[in-house]
Amino acid sequence: MSEARNALTDMAEGLFGDLTGQDFVAGWPRLIEAGFETLLVPEAAGGFGGDWGDLAALLKIAGAKRLGLPLAETVIARWLLARAGIEAPDGLITFAIHAHRAPWGRHAAAVIVQSVDGCALYPAAACAWDHGRTPAGTPSDALTLTGDAIAELPTADDLDTLLAFARVAEGAGALEAALALTVDHVSTRVQFGKTLSQFQAVQQALALLAEEAAALSIAASA
Repeated sequence: MSEARNALTDMAEGLFGDLTGQDFVAGWPRLIEAGFETLLVPEAAGGFGGDWGDLAALLKIAGAKRLGLPLAETVIARWLLARAGIEAPDGLITFAIHAHRAPWGRHAAAVIVQSVDGCALYPAAACAWDHGRTPAGTPSDALTLTGDAIAELPTADDLDTLLAFARVAEGAGALEAALALTVDHVSTRVQFGKTLSQFQAVQQALALLAEEAAALSIAASA
């Protein structure tokens, strides 16, 4: 791991832990203050100049710390805009894939909308939202466009794949954290005169969980 990535993950470990359980209004300003939103923006354009490995490492920590904020969306959005030479507006930038729902849409300053007609950036003033939530409880809002786009974007990038990568990385971090908690629990909890970790059935279940955690981590790093 590079020195820059070490510094990045050290900062994320502390900050994301502090932000666990905080809502958007309380947590988002602190995330922006740390500069994480420009992670993939080149240094020449005022960004951090990181790579996808850096983002995977960051999102694994976000998953492990249960960071309930749209970090992945705005990092990927700003990368897309920088590649297209489009100046990114301040604030959260999210996505509406197939012009339907957008994560955290109600809080967005702008939305990248992908539809059969192409891909474009819309300001918040051109969006109306019907508020909803995911099964995890995070905002997922239905979009109705009421105005014009700020800019058109190239459509070569597979946005579904980019956002799926983000979910896999977050899931890998969450599963690794769950594994660590489980190992700690079964190593200390005593039942019938011995720790749970000494029971064969528990050992087998733990081995399966470790395999799943390793597989997801490899997928996030691929």
